[in-house]
Amino acid sequence: MTAMNDNRTWDHERFMAYVYDHAEATLGYRPNATDLATAAGISQPALSRWKSGQTMPSTDHLRRLAEAFNIKLAALYVIVGLLPENESHIPVAPPRVHPLASQINRLLAPDTSRLSRAERAEFTATLRRLMLGFGVAPSDDEPTE
Repeated sequence: MTAMNDNRTWDHERFMAYVYDHAEATLGYRPNATDLATAAGISQPALSRWKSGQTMPSTDHLRRLAEAFNIKLAALYVIVGLLPENESHIPVAPPRVHPLASQINRLLAPDTSRLSRAERAEFTATLRRLMLGFGVAPSDDEPTE
């Protein structure tokens, strides 16, 4: 935990782990610092200061993170110590993503996949057929080649 100037403490490691977990669930891959900052619309120097515990994110930065990675804003307030957990009525839990979904997302992400473009397209088509076979319509925001 890092002591803040106003005598509050915040667990910057817990905060960063929580944000990265939600970013991975949202983006479909574990982002590096550049990807995380870009996706949330924050500067890399600000992110670096949070990672080291030098500073705490502003409420505007917390709002941006919440919007970018589908996090309840109150949960971020709890983690940084702006709101007591017993008053938030929001459980601060990591996102639930099935491990298979993470692996599939990695296989389909062009920057992390070992598959060729043609193999990714074939794999995507197979997944769509499977989903339709189970009566699940693929969403429009799924990656396409």
